[in-house]
Amino acid sequence: MELLKSIKSFLINNKKLFLRSFLFCQILGLIYFSQTEKTFESRAQIMSANAESNALSLSSFSSFLPMGIGGESKGPQIFSSMIKSETFFNELSKIEIGVDDSGVLIFDYISNYRNETSSDNLQLERYRNYKFFLENMISVRHDKLTGIVTVNLYSDNFQLSNQILTSILNLLNDKLSQFSLNAKTSKKDFILSRIYGIEEELKELENDYTKFLKENKNFALSPSLTVLKQRLERKISIKGDVLSQLATELEINRIEETRENQVSLDIIEYPTIKPMKIAPSRTIIFVLAALISTIIPIIIKFKEISR
Repeated sequence: MELLKSIKSFLINNKKLFLRSFLFCQILGLIYFSQTEKTFESRAQIMSANAESNALSLSSFSSFLPMGIGGESKGPQIFSSMIKSETFFNELSKIEIGVDDSGVLIFDYISNYRNETSSDNLQLERYRNYKFFLENMISVRHDKLTGIVTVNLYSDNFQLSNQILTSILNLLNDKLSQFSLNAKTSKKDFILSRIYGIEEELKELENDYTKFLKENKNFALSPSLTVLKQRLERKISIKGDVLSQLATELEINRIEETRENQVSLDIIEYPTIKPMKIAPSRTIIFVLAALISTIIPIIIKFKEISR
């Protein structure tokens, strides 16, 4: 109780000092808030547009993924790895975005945004931009339950946040579409090779069957020859069915290959038109200023007592 009384008495006796300290710290906080470079956030949510893209193996995306990523992850689970890959960033950095009615490459914008001395070494500059992009500008989260991927983009300009995020989604969709097309092409090549192989096997079986009939005109008189004839006929029938099925698969594949404007992403939430300003936080600045304004009078009084 005595401690509480002492604190209360201290606050009452020094209320003017606390008030001046509070106002001073709040004014400094407002100045800091107005002068500090602001960070804006733009967000989009995406998911795989079809089951086929979920079936694509990571091997199709190997050039875009970091070392050590296994081949069992599928579909949306690899979006994050793709977007954060250095190969993807290098292509993204070549895209032009609009700044004050003029165009600038994303690469040059990030170089300026880093607010660091640029390097004459282009490869080093590219790597620095890539690291800055990963650590300060991009966040990708994958909801395993829903399959929805949330992409957040941070920058000092809310319009450019939208433009860069939109560029990311467009590039990602282009890459997924291309990978899907490559997968269809690979499948077509495999089907064609199998058709060729089956046709050769079928020709050989048909030749064997023709030869058998010539050499065994009275096969009906022999149960063993009859069984052999039926066995050859079954093999020819099976190969014919396989060939017919492969021909159907090939036609379906060719139709899918000719589809234009393939969309591999479903955009659940488009990049926000007015991204939220996330830093610096006015609330945090207010609270910190209030805390500091409380500490300052205590330090002042403590020094006076110590003299």
